[in-house]
Amino acid sequence: DPPEGTFQIVAQWHHRPPPARREGASAPVSGAPPLTLYLARRDGQPTLLLSGRRSRGAAPRTLGEATFEKEAWTDVVFHVRWSTRDDGFVEAWLNGRPMTAGKQYGRTLYGPGSNYLRLGLYRNHGVPTSNDLFYDEVRLGDSRAAVSP
Repeated sequence: DPPEGTFQIVAQWHHRPPPARREGASAPVSGAPPLTLYLARRDGQPTLLLSGRRSRGAAPRTLGEATFEKEAWTDVVFHVRWSTRDDGFVEAWLNGRPMTAGKQYGRTLYGPGSNYLRLGLYRNHGVPTSNDLFYDEVRLGDSRAAVSP
């Protein structure tokens, strides 16, 4: 279980770096990602929090949250419209139930580039617990029916 006041990211849609200024050079990715799925504890319950940011330096806002059962498979489905304008949105479901209150509108891209999905456990250095996290049946589709478990 994550201690209070720590972060444990389990998925993030990260922005791509800007194009390199010279051929062969790589540009670093910096700043927090536009969309992040966190593992947290709320009222003693394991909870997944979905947060979003309008820009790299903006404060995160909680877009949705839902409790889940530990040591059991959990299905998460996301519907995202990627946009640099406020017509972008995200909505999510956890085990078939809404995690967000409908579509949460706002920027989902920082710039003209695309985002990419990063999966894995990324957390504070001071988290004293060990965790096992498994990903299975990660799907990309153009409808909820195409990706729903």
